[in-house]
Amino acid sequence: MVLAAVLLTACSSPTPGGPNSSTGSYVGIQLKGTMAVDRWSSAGFQGAGFLDLAGGGYASDPNAALAQAGVLQKTVIQPVLFGSASSGFDQVTYDPAAHRWVPVSRAQIAPDGLSYAYAEWLYPPPPDPSQCLHGCLPEPTGGRIHVADPRSGQDTVVYKYAGWPAYNVVALVPGAIYLGGVCNGSAEPGCDRLSRLDVATGTTSLVSGQTGQQWHLHGSDMWLVTTDYARLLRVGLRDGTMATWLTKDFSDSMELIGFDGAGVPLVVLASHGPAPVFAVTSPGNAV
Repeated sequence: MVLAAVLLTACSSPTPGGPNSSTGSYVGIQLKGTMAVDRWSSAGFQGAGFLDLAGGGYASDPNAALAQAGVLQKTVIQPVLFGSASSGFDQVTYDPAAHRWVPVSRAQIAPDGLSYAYAEWLYPPPPDPSQCLHGCLPEPTGGRIHVADPRSGQDTVVYKYAGWPAYNVVALVPGAIYLGGVCNGSAEPGCDRLSRLDVATGTTSLVSGQTGQQWHLHGSDMWLVTTDYARLLRVGLRDGTMATWLTKDFSDSMELIGFDGAGVPLVVLASHGPAPVFAVTSPGNAV
């Protein structure tokens, strides 16, 4: 079983905790409170619940249960919430402002917890099975971006598009949604790039020409891993500057998994077993 951390619902108590600037190492921390987590097994997503950080006990929460609704997911409890998670290991998130689980990744929820955004890909009718000798799936023909209220369930489509790229929601911020372009070998503008959707006008603009994946918004910076899984980059949203923070051999399969309490990016080399986790304390320095 894998427990994927989603959101701290109570603070940890560092002693002193975080990166030590003089040695570049991490020291022990004492944890308390609870953490909302996804539960996974070899069969896939197994629901969610709360982990006691002090004692290590896990309690499943039936209110986190999800059901399939076409290409989307929906909550079982009322009011029904629809969504789609942009992160593979982050199917449902506990939203303390709404006091309930929401069927999206943490970054898709607004900072105040009172709204969330998700992408809905639109597909043509399934192909005739007789035409698929080895099985085939249709490609999306477009999509819609939704913003929903986790308290009332009110759901509004704020953007529609056709063709490539298809979009995933990277982050929801006041007045805007950051979108990651997803392509299937297409060379269309916006493929594997970051765009910004202005919710008021319904228009999109390209944020950066850098191609990448695993986009993470932190403060006024957008972080990403290049499509060859070899470099960790930081893009300044205010001035457009870009800097390389870590470079590994592409065979290491680098993944950006989040940030610590001090804003230090955390990466994992997923192709290794066990997979080591690094805190990238400064450009070129990983602990």
